[in-house]
Amino acid sequence: MATTSNYTEENIKSLDWREHIRLRPGMYIGKSGDGSSPDDGIYVLLKEVIDNCVDEFVMGEGKVIDITINDDFVSVRDFGRGIPRKNFKLIFNPGFTTKNKGWGLGLSLSKRIIEDYHKGILRIKKSIIGKGTNFEIIIKK
Repeated sequence: MATTSNYTEENIKSLDWREHIRLRPGMYIGKSGDGSSPDDGIYVLLKEVIDNCVDEFVMGEGKVIDITINDDFVSVRDFGRGIPRKNFKLIFNPGFTTKNKGWGLGLSLSKRIIEDYHKGILRIKKSIIGKGTNFEIIIKK
């Protein structure tokens, strides 16, 4: 039976890069992870959001993920706890995590690849506490 989780400031922990490497070696970062493939960054985002959804499910939260992929647009929505507005910009900072054993690299890496290599946009379209979060990627052509 699922238990209710409490999302508080105590859940937020930032790690330095050495801690990330020790805790999660061999992180999958896409086909090449350097932006040379048109879908680098999108793989990372999908993997990270799906991983987050699985974590939410294990904690008794969201059980569904909606993914929409069009020519130059990707939308990923989970139905977990949602992200507090004050963390909207922080979640893209390397090392920012709300997980006890999290790395805080997935979303920052996704944003960097999408924006620096593809000149696209990665943003939170909408997030409601208790209802989930919707990320979107727009690739400029």
